[in-house]
Amino acid sequence: MVLAFGPFELDGAACELRRDGKNVPLQPRVFDTLRYLVEHRDRLVSKQELIDALWGGQQLNAVAVPWSISHARKALGHQGEDTRFIETVRGRGYRFVAEVSQVTRVSSTPDAERSAATAVRVTDPFVGREQVMLQLVAALEASHADRGGFLLLTGEPGIGKTRCASEFAALARARGISVWSGRCFDEGAPAFWPIIQVLRDATADTTLADQDRSEAEHLLQQLVPREVDTDPASDEDSGTDDARFWMLDRLSRFFARSARSRVRIVSFDDLHGADESSLRALALLAPLIERTQLLVLGTARDIPADLERGAAQLSMRLRPCERITLSGLLVQDVEYYLTQTMGEVPTGELSRAVHARTAGNPLFVREAVRLVRAEYQREGHVRAADVRLPEAAKGFVNDRLAALEPHTRAVLDAACVIGDEFEIAVLQRVIDVPAQQILSSLHAAEAVRIVEPKPDGLKHSFAHPLMREGL
Repeated sequence: MVLAFGPFELDGAACELRRDGKNVPLQPRVFDTLRYLVEHRDRLVSKQELIDALWGGQQLNAVAVPWSISHARKALGHQGEDTRFIETVRGRGYRFVAEVSQVTRVSSTPDAERSAATAVRVTDPFVGREQVMLQLVAALEASHADRGGFLLLTGEPGIGKTRCASEFAALARARGISVWSGRCFDEGAPAFWPIIQVLRDATADTTLADQDRSEAEHLLQQLVPREVDTDPASDEDSGTDDARFWMLDRLSRFFARSARSRVRIVSFDDLHGADESSLRALALLAPLIERTQLLVLGTARDIPADLERGAAQLSMRLRPCERITLSGLLVQDVEYYLTQTMGEVPTGELSRAVHARTAGNPLFVREAVRLVRAEYQREGHVRAADVRLPEAAKGFVNDRLAALEPHTRAVLDAACVIGDEFEIAVLQRVIDVPAQQILSSLHAAEAVRIVEPKPDGLKHSFAHPLMREGL
């Protein structure tokens, strides 16, 4: 059924909201919220009814429903107190108030339908991160009440840490909140590089008080080297430890002071690649945030092999810090992604095949879907068997394998032939090496999340199918 209101059409079968015939990207939960309100437009819908209908009555963050409503309103072009479509009845619930009519489509040939469907596509929709965004929004709401915080988004490469941070920054900016950003690099960047980038954003922020802007400019002058081969703020300079400490203290107190009367967000991407000076400054800043309106958001890779700068180590060092770990997308998220990028609802078999090949890693999903879409455009159809492991996923597996010794590689080569699960006893018969050597190799593979032990202690399995397929 297609329901029309204003310039919009809500297509329940295709799970699409269209404006003037063009698709409006919506996250699945936001689409479901809007559809429920439209379908029950004859009455007021309470917050609890939405929770029961769309979330199965589960315990939710307090901002879950308002967050979905606000995104539905944003998609419909609401501004300020605009109530053209969705009206809030305070303390009671929500009501869809626009005039709605049902649209009858004229039948057409399958080729014409496919052509029309694929004409509207979203390149890279943001899906499957409703819960993470709710946590970020909740932290933002807390900062308005002088309860700032330090959040660390963690997960494996490609899992969507940077995308989540970017979407959250866009949401904050839409609310008129300042976002200062810096990105870390593993090699080649000078000391304080991510903080230098943040300070540059601060000096350009028109909402910053004159005194604070002057302080930011002064700090920049001290941190940016005057000569190419000289960095007076680096750890290798000739200054004393005391001088370096007081510079770090000034930096941390500047950021805390800048949010004493206004919410600000400071975002650091790839903190696992941060220089030591920047990490020291952030370690001093973290305890000062609690009673300010400052929200610091960082991203970091969650790989056990990163012994010094992995997410676990950073979350301990930057205390108090709330760690939010991202996992792979669900099958229904992959289905929605395929629908949005291909312009029509895929078969369940195809969605499951893409999910299995990628383990739900958003980067790998994007690459796999790009291959699927190319096949679809060539042939007019695509089978689950045509879904291939994307090159990005192969590189991901190779990076994990590069850290392993040859004897561990040999054990894994044999294990991947046996199956997704394998018994240690069977593995020993296949490669004919001592059990202790096999156990040692499996422990090394566990450390980089290639395999994981089963509860019975007698079997292991690959962490996800793409690991075995990559091998």
